[in-house]
Amino acid sequence: MSSKVAILATLLAGLGCSHATPTKDETGKLADNHAEQSERQHVGNPSQQAAPKSVTKPVEDVSLYFAFDSFQLDEDARVTLQSIARQASTGTRAVRVEGNCDERGTTEYNLALGDRRARIAAEYLHRLGVAEDKIESLSYGSERPKEPEHDETAWTKNRRDDVLIR
Repeated sequence: MSSKVAILATLLAGLGCSHATPTKDETGKLADNHAEQSERQHVGNPSQQAAPKSVTKPVEDVSLYFAFDSFQLDEDARVTLQSIARQASTGTRAVRVEGNCDERGTTEYNLALGDRRARIAAEYLHRLGVAEDKIESLSYGSERPKEPEHDETAWTKNRRDDVLIR
């Protein structure tokens, strides 16, 4: 199994984005398409990824956490979304992804980053087989903090997607 992961990592590294051109993002800042293209490649085709960890109980409302100023899904987030996709694709359940940010940054920037976080999770769910009409994504920016404090511990908990399963 680890040799398959190593081969996949080598192939993905070879795809690179060395020709990405900078553009302005929703915040008006000059943004490099490299990060977004890298995430799209990283999300890629779920059938080419490592087998998901088994989940013994249904996943209900969960939070996915992000690094500072990032909208890339980490391995834990992908495994959680794979479990959610299995549930949502086999029934009438719908999924709502709410993007959130910590309090740093402008309102516009945080709304845009929250939107990117929600959309990347929603796109991943769709690639895993969840019908588009069962997925809703939206951004609250920094308006709904999970932790009200003003320190790194709180900010870490506030940089998240809340995934609600209905």
